[in-house]
Amino acid sequence: MLGHKGVDQLSRYERGVKLPSLKAALKLGLIYKIPIRVMLDGYLDACREEIRREAEKLNPPSGSRLPDPAKEMEFCTIEEKLNSGNAVEIDLAKASSHAARLIRRRAEQLDHL
Repeated sequence: MLGHKGVDQLSRYERGVKLPSLKAALKLGLIYKIPIRVMLDGYLDACREEIRREAEKLNPPSGSRLPDPAKEMEFCTIEEKLNSGNAVEIDLAKASSHAARLIRRRAEQLDHL
């Protein structure tokens, strides 16, 4: 489905040896029915850290604010699925898991204040 002749490339993606192209990542997200940022979570963290380091180097003058890469917006496609009226038991389990992660993340943020 990705257009590769064999499974070698997919194996490299799975082992983290190679990052998929944007097109391949989008296709994998559609095939596995998961957002790209979930599939590439470790890479997202590395990008976030790189942005944080670069922002520190800029050392903006007081009063200016750079976006905080640690505060990412959370999107909830599960909510859309539940609102569609086509939710099945697995969707409810995903929603429960998603809510638990959001609550845990928010609790961690509050502890760091």
